[in-house]
Amino acid sequence: MLREDFPPRRNVSTPWVLRWFRLLWALFGNDDDGIYGDDKWRAGRAKTWKLAVIWWFRNPLHNLFFYVIGVADRYRTFYSTREWGSPGWTFHALRCGWLWLPFVSYRGWCNFYAGWRPYGAFGLKFNFSK
Repeated sequence: MLREDFPPRRNVSTPWVLRWFRLLWALFGNDDDGIYGDDKWRAGRAKTWKLAVIWWFRNPLHNLFFYVIGVADRYRTFYSTREWGSPGWTFHALRCGWLWLPFVSYRGWCNFYAGWRPYGAFGLKFNFSK
C-alpha cells in the first residue's frame, strides 16, 4: 500500500458549516487563482470583467469542489493500492482526520476516475482512450 501526506493548499481553513452558507463564494469564487485566473493562463491580458467571465467558464465551481465538498484546505493522507495513473483498476482512499473518502480510477480502453483526488478536490472524469 502506498501512502503520501499532503499539507493544506492554503493557510486559512473555513469551518464546514460556514462553507454551505457562502453559496456565491462556492459557485463563482476561485480562492487559489482569483477572479481573473492564474498568471500563466492570463499571460499579460488586461483584467476586465470579460476575462473574469471567461475564467469562470474555464474553471467553474472551483471552490465548491476544492473547499466545500473537497478537503484541500485540511491535512490529509492519500492511500493507494498502486501508483497513480497505473493501467487497470486502482482503488484509493483519502484520510482527513477521522473521515475516509473513496477514490476509484481505471486506465485502459477508457480513462475514468471518481472521488476525492490526492490534493483534496472532488472530481469525476470519463474519457475514451486514443
